[in-house]
Amino acid sequence: MSALDRLRKRLARFPAALVVEGASSITVKAADQAGFDVSFHTRRNVFTVSFAGWHEDFLNEGEALACFAFGLSEKCRLVVSRRGGVDYRWRLEGLEADRRVVDSETGLLIYPYFLPRSE
Repeated sequence: MSALDRLRKRLARFPAALVVEGASSITVKAADQAGFDVSFHTRRNVFTVSFAGWHEDFLNEGEALACFAFGLSEKCRLVVSRRGGVDYRWRLEGLEADRRVVDSETGLLIYPYFLPRSE
């Protein structure tokens, strides 16, 4: 069974979720504006999981599936930094012992740094 087949089987238990499928990807759309899309892409032996602008590549299918599930859980939080309405940095946080812990961060090299900042 492929990684996408595993995801389809797991996501079938959540009929209210808005799932968009592509030839080599599955995306669960955000339930509201406070959330974010969670995507799983596969190409050859590389699996990419993305939450809005944050993304990570995995060589291990199990790790990629676990990351995808984490993105759909209540323990995951994505903090998006903006300059003048342009998203430029994404910080992934997890919940450990009732406190937020930074897992990883990604961002753009070129962005309108001179505009007002917000999160």
